[in-house]
Parts: sequence; C-alpha cells; structure tokens
Amino acid sequence: MMLDIKTIVAYFMENKPINRERGFMRAASAKTGRVVMITSIVLFIGFWAVARGLLKQSELSESLRVILALLPIGPFAWMLWNFIKGAASLDELQRKIQLEALAIAYPVMMVFIMTIGLLDIAVGLSYENFGLKHLWYYMPMFYFLGLFIATRRYQ
Repeated sequence: MMLDIKTIVAYFMENKPINRERGFMRAASAKTGRVVMITSIVLFIGFWAVARGLLKQSELSESLRVILALLPIGPFAWMLWNFIKGAASLDELQRKIQLEALAIAYPVMMVFIMTIGLLDIAVGLSYENFGLKHLWYYMPMFYFLGLFIATRRYQ
C-alpha cells in the first residue's frame, strides 16, 4: 500500500483507518487513538505554555520556578508514550518511512547544533535568539522534512 499525503490526511482528519480491510474495530481503535493522541498533545502544550508564562515572572521563589520548569514533563512523557504506541501499530512500510524520517532528522539536528555552537564561538550569537530554549523548536521541523523526503521515496 502506497502512503501518500491524502492517506495521511484521511487517517488523521477524517477518522478513516489507513488499512480499511481490517473493518469496524480498526476504525474505532484508530478514532480512540487519535482522541488520546490529540488530548496528550493539547495537555503538553497547555502545561508548557502555563509554565513558560509563569516562569517569566521574576518574583517567584526558586523552588517554585523548578517545579514549574518540571511541570510539562508528565504530559510530555504521556504524549511520547502515545506516539510510541501509535508507531507500533503501523504497517511495515509506514514504519520504514518513520525510521527514515528519524534517520534524516537526527543527523540534520546534530549538524545544526554543531553549526550554531561554532557560530556562537566565532561571532557570539545572541542567547535570546539561539539559546537552548529555542533549539527544540527545530527538531519537529527536521523530522517533518525527513518525513517528506521518505514519503516521496515510496510514492
């Protein structure tokens, strides 16, 4: 079965399972899995946004600041667990595409971090623009780039 953008959109947005021949139970399971995944993503983003907003206040005690900084870890771990469970339910081709996407994203991120580090030594990059708090934004971008490349390979 070829994996294309239309199939991915149908799977995530229209509540249609990718493998239609598995019937009603597969559709119900896919819908429940999507609801849990979306819930975990929303919870993580919500906890992160609350922590990020409250950490901007300088009058908070150090212990409260540490608790706030650790607050999003639980929802993030739950989100990762749901991603891992979702990956386990993929067929062989989809797993291969995901592996190739990660195999592209990881080295690209390493090169990016190395380049940022060397540029920081060379010209002293602004921490406000290139600090550690900003690097994780690039990881999903590189993953989706890898996913795009890997998906095109198997079309």
